[in-house]
Amino acid sequence: MGTPLPDGVDTGVPPDHAGQPATRVTAVFTVAPAKQSPNLRTTDDRTALAQYMRALVVMFASARRFDPDLPLELITDQLPGSPYAEDFAALGVAVSLVPFTHRPPLSFSATFNASLYMLDALAAQRPDERVLYGDPDAVFVRSPRALAQSVPLDTIGAYPISATTETDHNGMTVAQAAGLYGELDGTARATPFTYYGGECYLVGPGQLEPLRESAERAYTAARQWAAEGRPTYPRTEEHLFNYALRNIPVTPIDQHVARIWTSARGRAVPAHVDRLTVWHVPAEKGAGLDRLYAACIDPTGWFWNADDHVFRAACARELGIRRRRPRRLARDLIGMLARRLPRR
Repeated sequence: MGTPLPDGVDTGVPPDHAGQPATRVTAVFTVAPAKQSPNLRTTDDRTALAQYMRALVVMFASARRFDPDLPLELITDQLPGSPYAEDFAALGVAVSLVPFTHRPPLSFSATFNASLYMLDALAAQRPDERVLYGDPDAVFVRSPRALAQSVPLDTIGAYPISATTETDHNGMTVAQAAGLYGELDGTARATPFTYYGGECYLVGPGQLEPLRESAERAYTAARQWAAEGRPTYPRTEEHLFNYALRNIPVTPIDQHVARIWTSARGRAVPAHVDRLTVWHVPAEKGAGLDRLYAACIDPTGWFWNADDHVFRAACARELGIRRRRPRRLARDLIGMLARRLPRR
């Protein structure tokens, strides 16, 4: 990868505002079997790893495009191989090796066991930092600082998801979660709560310890419930954090972040997509994110040199969000028709 940054760029840790802790953009990644990630387009482990690495490079490159001074960090338990190690170095991404001590047995869950690595990332977060945690399959289409500056320092930034009490989130409905959280609190009451997605969290010094402690408590209970053979228990970091966030001040960041579905099986593109800061595109690993990877490793191309409006339009096209290519549009139309056909 050609270095896209001008020579001499300082990628240290500047404060967002005078007297405020600096914001660091961090992705958390551990290698996992491809079958653990249902949104991948492959079942081959090596191919899956390469898709995730390319997605991570895109995530960091999109953040760096808007802010040459922003601290970037990859937390992982295995050093990236070539060419991705060189890509991260060119972007000024610090790679921090953190052991996956919260790794559950494979029997714990059929999917997303790797998400529990977030507990180790939290344990490694320094108490003077403010960290914006983003999923590998996310793209910044505005400066991450815009999101950070919208969240008061005494709150956590989290992405609320519209859902009914019976909406299933990775094996647990909101109603089931409320009951289990009440049991864990010793109240035996299913207390309603706002459900937050796991694609993005902004965690500052004041909320770090309460989040850690509550998430650890939920994880300990989940391991016990799994060992007892219960069919329902918190399985992902999203489940654990939702337990914690019921009792921590939260600023919703849904005006900056959205989970955007772009698969042939289903599309969900919010009306305010052009005003967002972060596009989370879980269906684009091995597809649109691969195309953005090819764009971001070219320091002379549109990814680095187009104005912001053109950049967003080009990303939207490559990710199938707007102005889809003819082949992709045809595929999506066929998928839509197939969903409407009656099942026999």
